[in-house]
Amino acid sequence: MKALTAVALTMVGTSVLVFGAAAPALAQSAKWQTVTTLSGDASGSSAPFTVGGSWRIAWTSAPGSIGNANFQGSVARVGQALPTDFFGNVIGKGSATSYEFGAGTYYLQINADERYSVAVQTKVAKLPKQPAYHWKTVYSTSGGSIGNTAPFTVHSPWRIVWTSAPGSIGSGNFQISVEKGSSPLPSDMLANVTGTDKGTGYEYIAGTFHLSINADENYTIQVQQGH
Repeated sequence: MKALTAVALTMVGTSVLVFGAAAPALAQSAKWQTVTTLSGDASGSSAPFTVGGSWRIAWTSAPGSIGNANFQGSVARVGQALPTDFFGNVIGKGSATSYEFGAGTYYLQINADERYSVAVQTKVAKLPKQPAYHWKTVYSTSGGSIGNTAPFTVHSPWRIVWTSAPGSIGSGNFQISVEKGSSPLPSDMLANVTGTDKGTGYEYIAGTFHLSINADENYTIQVQQGH
């Protein structure tokens, strides 16, 4: 059996023995690298991203157009609807870093009515290959009032790209919820904004859906399928 090599590392004045000749090189080459960033002032889910075994989420929040509001975040694996972890639950200004464990492909779920910025970072020598999709518009609509869209069928992943702008009465409210069939409960909330804004919300559940729109200002919506 080949003998293990013990290497002494000094950490804050303390000597630590690391077994294995490759350990010093790995310790030096592994560093925090940004995988993806996300910012906005509305609810929705992020694009999918792939991370190594050690990763973290650094976030900040600040009052938006309606002042102090809520910011909440959660983490879910692609292919799963339920969160694996939560980060951030504040009203108004806040910031923190949440450390996560377990390699894989994930997405973030954001519930917010104020401004936020999120960075996903993984500690690896080389960034993992990231998911790549070609997005094709399968349904689009526009308007300036309340109503439900026609139903559409999509497979996972898909996303909704939207814009809002003041209408004939000036700045108003614009909300989107994703609904399935005759269920009285929305499966997701994608926007809740006032005035000029835009956003993209990613979805990971396949099926036939429609959008419920609550608006008294102008909007455009595109439903896009990932391939």
